[in-house]
Amino acid sequence: MKLIEDIKERFLGVNAELRKKAKKLETLKQSRDPLVSAPLTPEELADAWCGIVEAQGQKYPEKLAIMEKGIRHQPMYDLANSRHNILNPFGDRAAMSPEALCWLCGDMMKARIREAVKHPGFVEIWGGFDDAGPPLPERKKRIAELDREIGALEKEIGDIRQSAQTAIAALEQ
Repeated sequence: MKLIEDIKERFLGVNAELRKKAKKLETLKQSRDPLVSAPLTPEELADAWCGIVEAQGQKYPEKLAIMEKGIRHQPMYDLANSRHNILNPFGDRAAMSPEALCWLCGDMMKARIREAVKHPGFVEIWGGFDDAGPPLPERKKRIAELDREIGALEKEIGDIRQSAQTAIAALEQ
């Protein structure tokens, strides 16, 4: 009878330990979720959009060179009176390509983007920045830490469950 009581007590202890670890796991996951979904700060949002402007602009010189390469060895070609649209290589003659716009006006666009995210109209429609998360570098570091803790705890829980199942199977024999 003593053996059965000891086994019962051990299984109750393992069950309590599993519940405690499961609760800690849930807490870790709940602390991770807001880090993943919290909005960017206005500065980080502007940085991201300015990065798009920069990336688009960097494509323009190559596109322009590809389009104009055919006239490289035609120095007498009358470019001033040609129908070449250097503002939209390969595109509509009446429009300016995003690449050209970002290359030629990129600095102004980036400054205006930084102003736009602080504009009251933008802030109102965006929903404000009161719920912005911590800066991305800090956020990414903390998410990585939480992911390691979560993974270790999930493995630990799995190992405990496996050990308990092995013990139950041994008792049934």
